[in-house]
Amino acid sequence: MLSIYIVSSWVILQVLSLISQPLGMSDKSVTYAIILLLIGFPVYILYLWKSRVRHTKSTANNSFEETIFKEVSFKRKYFITLGVISLISFAAVAVIINTNFSDKISLVKLTESNKIAVLNFDNNSNDPSLDFVGEMAADWLIYGISENQAGEVISSDVVKNYSNMLGVQMSPDETKSIFNKFLNPSKVVSGSIFLKDSTLIVQCSIKDGMGNKTFITFPQVRCDVDSPLDCIEVLRQKVVSYLVIKDESKISLEETPPKFKAYQKVLEAKSKYDKPNEYFRLLNEAVAIDPDYFEPKGLIIQHYYNQRDSKTSDSLIKDLAAEIKISKKQRNFINFLEALIEGKHNKTFRYHQFEYNEMPFDLTTNSTQITLATQHINRPDLVEDMFNAIQMDGMILEKCFFCKERYFGMAMAYNDLGDYKKAIDLLEPVVFDAEDIYLYRALISAYIKSGNVKSLNDFLSKLALSMDENDLLGLYLYAGKRFLLVDNKQMADSSFNNLINSDNSDISDLANAYYYKEDYVNAEKVMSELYTNNPNNSDIIAKLAVSLYNNGKQEKAKELINTLSDLRDDYQYGRIDYSYAIYLASTGQNQSAITHLMESVAQGNYYLPGSFHNDPHFLSIKGSPEFQKVLTYWH
Repeated sequence: MLSIYIVSSWVILQVLSLISQPLGMSDKSVTYAIILLLIGFPVYILYLWKSRVRHTKSTANNSFEETIFKEVSFKRKYFITLGVISLISFAAVAVIINTNFSDKISLVKLTESNKIAVLNFDNNSNDPSLDFVGEMAADWLIYGISENQAGEVISSDVVKNYSNMLGVQMSPDETKSIFNKFLNPSKVVSGSIFLKDSTLIVQCSIKDGMGNKTFITFPQVRCDVDSPLDCIEVLRQKVVSYLVIKDESKISLEETPPKFKAYQKVLEAKSKYDKPNEYFRLLNEAVAIDPDYFEPKGLIIQHYYNQRDSKTSDSLIKDLAAEIKISKKQRNFINFLEALIEGKHNKTFRYHQFEYNEMPFDLTTNSTQITLATQHINRPDLVEDMFNAIQMDGMILEKCFFCKERYFGMAMAYNDLGDYKKAIDLLEPVVFDAEDIYLYRALISAYIKSGNVKSLNDFLSKLALSMDENDLLGLYLYAGKRFLLVDNKQMADSSFNNLINSDNSDISDLANAYYYKEDYVNAEKVMSELYTNNPNNSDIIAKLAVSLYNNGKQEKAKELINTLSDLRDDYQYGRIDYSYAIYLASTGQNQSAITHLMESVAQGNYYLPGSFHNDPHFLSIKGSPEFQKVLTYWH
């Protein structure tokens, strides 16, 4: 019976292959027949069981038990064979369908490509003379995309050539079919032009290759009908910018892409972050090119803040916040800037956390979050996870400002947590390549706090071979203060003597060397000179007052320290109270010192590597519960 099915199937296929074409049947007729016969084969086997086989009785003289055993064994073998044949048949059917009909029974799953189709813009102006504008818009976009390597471009001419070869008319449906079967673009740029009086209106959108999903619809661009290139150039900048930064669309502050030239200026500015003047100039050029570009405006505000011109920052924030059409993400960024200016560090960290959560692998954002955690809210325990979010293998540190910032933040966090070995292991392999003064300081701190004086001396000796002498002397001053933190007065004085005995010491470093060595007579002389040139520097005032006090000039010291009140302003972030605390702690007034430290941190002062728990002035009080409240104020 099975042989009859197989032979009959073979005959049917042979006959069908011969008569299908003369009878005008579809080219797929034989394929359909094969599918039906494959599906029918296991069905036929099951039919045989029900109609014939199960009714067949054995004629052998076997016992009842033997008969039952043989019937059960045969039935098991029969249905196992049926299962195997069914699997083979349906697998063959699946292969045939996938090969011959997948584009008809399911959506084609296109492999992602970098091809971008740019179609001529439709002329909806009822003025045939403007047809050239649609072609010009496409040509201009193709040039911009190709020039900036935003993708492999497919033009309208390519689509038209395919259409001619296939013998079909250009239509939306046929164009889509050509895209799907042959060209496989990942994106399609199309648009149209309109005319209102003498104003030309150009609109544009970008869709996926299937035309089912719109990635972006750009705002309409308007210009005089006699100057269509004005519209086209603005649109080109927007389209190219979107295509170049499309991978950043999730994290971008912009509602619509900026002009590409402005975007390039911002990228260049970010690469010059360690050169403030160039950085500032490039950001302003970006805003001049595209006044609607939000990001450089925010970066300019941060620049003024970093330059300690908080008054200008505050004014610019108010202007930025007053702009129409502020998105939710932009509003969050403005909230971050406002909290920064107000010195509300808990809010600053929280607002920036939203941005960090969206792009923890962005170097700039990651570095900023590390800085906020260590210097604004004093949470070194949060830093390791942030640092490990980005792999640093292969990074060229000397060319990457934010890479160095991340290493510095991580090392200082380890030092604050007492994990000095981790800080050393982190910095030793990279510190000479990075050539960064802050990384040098972090490693010096780790060596001193871990008691590894030999490694410290070896490190400073290596630096002395190539480092500028003034910079090296500055590191000796830093090392001296670190030695004071571990109560090693002998090593501290030895470090300070390197500056005192040098003929090239900077006057500020020299004054501090005398001061921290407790040579208050010489400290008073040099600090007085500094004070004459910097009468509004609260740190100099506090240290000169301490020197006067220890030189028996208590009344003069008190008179000088009281001048700090005249220096208070709206943007001093607790510096005045911190200077008061230095004087009070140095003259034995510990409780008053803690009160001013609390006021200082509440006004927005920072937990810098040399302040608060890292400041030798507060050694006598840093272990008290009240001082710990100062350190955890923003927790």
